[in-house]
Amino acid sequence: MSVPYKDPEKKRECARRWAAKNLAKNRNEINNRRRELYAADPEKYIEYQRKYCQENKNLVSERQRKYREARRNLLRERGRIYRESKGITAKKNKKRNSRDHAEVMRIWRANNPDKARALRHNYKARKRGNGGAYTAEELKELFEKQDGKCFYCGELIYSSFDKELHVDHKTPLVRGGTNDILNIALACSKCNLTKHTKTAEEFLMEA
Repeated sequence: MSVPYKDPEKKRECARRWAAKNLAKNRNEINNRRRELYAADPEKYIEYQRKYCQENKNLVSERQRKYREARRNLLRERGRIYRESKGITAKKNKKRNSRDHAEVMRIWRANNPDKARALRHNYKARKRGNGGAYTAEELKELFEKQDGKCFYCGELIYSSFDKELHVDHKTPLVRGGTNDILNIALACSKCNLTKHTKTAEEFLMEA
């Protein structure tokens, strides 16, 4: 198609009108052409999109708001139709979703014990206001640093990281210890259960 305009903006406007008029009939052709142009010079289109968003913040925000609202309404309507087809009341649906979520979380904790433990300890520390947090990756690094041995008695207790680990706070949370990885030690079940609220120094002095 030849465009009888030398001005770039008029060319773009003419192309937009043509696309709007012929979109239904030539949707695949138009989309393929756009993909080809983007693949040829993606940085150009990324920069254009960034510039457009900066110059039209209010317009972009309004479009995003309308899209999210339309999406929420669509999902609600689909959910309503599904519940009506199954004869599920709102109260029954709430109970079912609660049971489903509990089951999903139970399976996730069983498959990710290290991550579940880190989340549980981080939550307890936040609740007490002690601060600090560690990740499953940091716990794995600590496991490798201790070579699978108990921090207190030095015995080899863990053959691999996927075993159920006893994670101990050197300074207990109840005595103001943080949940930072520097305050974490891997221990055998005997040491971890007999240490109670002692600090690491106090427990090692008694051993």
